[in-house]
Amino acid sequence: MTRILHVCEVAKGGIGTYIDLIWAVRNPDDTHLVVAPQSHAHCITSHMDRVLYPDQGRGARTLGALVKATRQAIRDFDPDIVFLHSTFTMVMLPFLAMPGQRAKVIYCAHGWAQSRYQGGMKRWIVAQVEGKLPRLSHRVLSISEHDLQLARTERYAGAHVMIEGAALLPPNPSELVKQSDAIKLLFIGRFAKQKGLDLLLEALARVRETRKDIVLEIAGGQAEELGAAAPDGVTFLGWLDHAGVAERCAAADALVVPSRWEGFGMVVVEAMAQSTPALVSRRGALPDLVVEDRTGLTFDLTVEAMAACLSGLEKAKLRDMRPHCLAAYESRYHPSRFGMELASLFDAVQAKSPAQ
Repeated sequence: MTRILHVCEVAKGGIGTYIDLIWAVRNPDDTHLVVAPQSHAHCITSHMDRVLYPDQGRGARTLGALVKATRQAIRDFDPDIVFLHSTFTMVMLPFLAMPGQRAKVIYCAHGWAQSRYQGGMKRWIVAQVEGKLPRLSHRVLSISEHDLQLARTERYAGAHVMIEGAALLPPNPSELVKQSDAIKLLFIGRFAKQKGLDLLLEALARVRETRKDIVLEIAGGQAEELGAAAPDGVTFLGWLDHAGVAERCAAADALVVPSRWEGFGMVVVEAMAQSTPALVSRRGALPDLVVEDRTGLTFDLTVEAMAACLSGLEKAKLRDMRPHCLAAYESRYHPSRFGMELASLFDAVQAKSPAQ
């Protein structure tokens, strides 16, 4: 039996889904515990045991609470493996490398932080920190080939491996795209700059001047959280659980992912599991997840390019992509594959020393 402690500084969005996925494919003999921010507790929907710490946004006080809660969990839970999720949990690496700490450590950035910057001193400083500290872990886990190649190109320290994500919920054949003349698009994500919703709404406003048949559903928040008026043709769904995400994906003609940066793009995989093609920006790992004109479309991240992509959509062509999307899920993004690769990682990490 292996005791695994997960630590996250943010659980809303992809990281919460990733932790739920780990729970779904877990070895029943293993024990899992997650340290997570109190305000994000609802974003981890599995029955994994948890330790919650108070958080007030990103800052020194929240980071201090994370460290305190994690150190206490290590004393109480005595884990065999500590699995650190996302950039700010790197603060635990020096402590976990101290003499007397027996747990092996996996660090996963869930998208390298330097990808958020186009250049300059800030990107260089971030790259120095995230490129050196992970050497204190026993494995550095990338969630996409894009992230693995970035780490190698930048000569990031550590023993690097890659495991792609998978779709948590299986296909639901009873949920089919609605047979209507409208093209129903779906956006799922936080209302954060990273996700590019502002660009999508501007592009949609242009498109609907000539194509009223294209409509958009937005999941992840309410209209009042947007901070600006949305164009007509937009419906807000609020926050959805995993079953809700699967249902809305199955009912959509296409998912739209206009992210400015993305380490993987779990929502693309979730859409493919429901036979739904994805329209994605050519940023980060996203273009590697779709096959052009077969499981989706890609566009340059400008309002003009996105509007051109949306304006050219044809319902029949999107429908023809659906069998290919389901095949991609079965062959590449099935949870059984993820579970086997993760189990092998857990076995391997317990037999190794930290990379130097």
